Amino acid sequence: MDMEYGTFALTHKRFRVAKARTPVAARKAPRGTKLSYTLSEPAAITFTIYLDRKGRFKGKTCKVTLKKGRRCVLATKKGKLTRNAPAGASTLAFSGRVGRRALKPGRYEIRAIARDTAGNVSKPKGVSFKIVR
Repeated sequence: MDMEYGTFALTHKRFRVAKARTPVAARKAPRGTKLSYTLSEPAAITFTIYLDRKGRFKGKTCKVTLKKGRRCVLATKKGKLTRNAPAGASTLAFSGRVGRRALKPGRYEIRAIARDTAGNVSKPKGVSFKIVR
């Protein structure tokens, strides 16, 4: 049986980083956003956060230091969060921090992959967001 997502969304796609770290259990965060997702069965879900930086192609490689060339976006991994989730709808309060480290202002993408106990892996789902000062 394949793992499937029903939904994957953020309540706020533009937010400030909270003072507290991202909680392990879902609860209301004073700043930040909430990730909401639906799984077809219980699974461990990994959220990987990438910083999206504008760049230019040099051949087939995207470089952020170039001034000329076709435009591209370079995704740099900034961290990940792993949580166990039940089947059905779930939420995760995301403070804009990975551990104690706050994400700097910029455009990011958060991608989620779920793995059930049988080893089935879902297709990755992603959503973009922006951290503001």
